[in-house]
Amino acid sequence: MKQLIKSLKLIFLHPMNKNKPVRTLLRLIWWKINQVVFRLPVICQITPNRKCICYPDSSYGGLIVYLGMPEYEGNTYILNNLKPNDTFIDVGACIGDYSLFASSIITKGHIYAFEPYKKSIEMFEENIRLNNIKNISIFNGVASDKNGYEYLSIEKESEVNHIVHAKNIHNGVKVSSITLDRYITENNIKRVEILKIDVEGSEMKVLQGAKESIRAKKIKKILIELNKNNRFFGTSNQKIITWLRKHQYNIYLFEEDKVRKITNFKEVENDQIVNVLAIKKD
Repeated sequence: MKQLIKSLKLIFLHPMNKNKPVRTLLRLIWWKINQVVFRLPVICQITPNRKCICYPDSSYGGLIVYLGMPEYEGNTYILNNLKPNDTFIDVGACIGDYSLFASSIITKGHIYAFEPYKKSIEMFEENIRLNNIKNISIFNGVASDKNGYEYLSIEKESEVNHIVHAKNIHNGVKVSSITLDRYITENNIKRVEILKIDVEGSEMKVLQGAKESIRAKKIKKILIELNKNNRFFGTSNQKIITWLRKHQYNIYLFEEDKVRKITNFKEVENDQIVNVLAIKKD
């Protein structure tokens, strides 16, 4: 019951649904009926020039139906801070919503996405075809701190699939892995305007695999979801923020429609799941 109340509050208080309780309720009821009775995919208009196919068995697709922008602060930041020639990297792409938002702005640059789960990739590729997008490349695997392979835990909700930490590899599925340093070199990427990371706890593995590119100032901004599950990988939210600051990034917190610079990493507690923005110092 507590989880249900929490989910309903998230839906009704979301910026896209505020002051629209009747429409929000009708959409919620309609989608639940569709999931049980009709089981039909729907096409949601997420920007004026981008659509997203949402399937009734996709939990993240349901969030797009309910909210339009499931991660409102991050999604709007992408839309407002990319330019047509930019390069965007999407680590933990799921069905591709962040990449779709980015592609609505990036028309001459390129988008590189990382997603290891086959079913999510199939939905992502369907969204690419639906929108006739030509500048998205998908790496079928994970970005990590090593080249080769990792083990992936497959969860009921695909958006929370994650790399398995060393003690539980027997519970995971083997997937390809690559460091961002190697990937950036192999693809001759000169500059990344925004790197988005949403990997349910293995954030530091992604960052460690990109440290040479970071030192070379190839990655301007990092939009990263800090997840309390990073403790299973021997780190924490505060340690990750400290690492980013050590590598010459200013750290910002999202607050509705703006970002606020923080100087005290203790403002982000280790038991939180929170999106932060890191911007490379000039």
